Amino acid sequence: MVLQPLWPTGLGISVDAGLVTGGGFISLDPQAGRYSGVVVLDLFGVGITVVGVLDTLDATGAPLPPPGFSFLLIVDADLPPIQLGFGFTLNGAGALAAVNRRLDSPALLDGVRAGTLDSIMFPADPVRDAPRIVSDTGDIFPVSTGRYVFGPMTVIGWAPPP
Repeated sequence: MVLQPLWPTGLGISVDAGLVTGGGFISLDPQAGRYSGVVVLDLFGVGITVVGVLDTLDATGAPLPPPGFSFLLIVDADLPPIQLGFGFTLNGAGALAAVNRRLDSPALLDGVRAGTLDSIMFPADPVRDAPRIVSDTGDIFPVSTGRYVFGPMTVIGWAPPP
């Protein structure tokens, strides 16, 4: 029998600094070789969400080939409605960046039909739904060495915003 320490697999934080409030967490799944985290902040009335996933192992549990990692970062901001003209408003903006990942088009279309894409792009409660977000991003943006995905995201409304 070997005694060894059991290290934490997660860390959470809460921020309440007047004009900046929010929080988030980072977690480690050693069996899957996955680091994931979510940060949600309200900064001067603008809601900012950051979701990150870093994988070091493939689906079989083998180390990824060089460079040895796969990374996905999603950043979005919920904005006060900005008038664009002709009744359109800009309600949110963001970006997605994936290194050593690809876009699985059939999974993306299934996500649009089933509504799972809503959990990735501008999620309503990202801290509560973090396990689902990480799982959904893995389905739609699977690990693929030498592939990259980059793209902007927007939320555009029409007519007076609610």
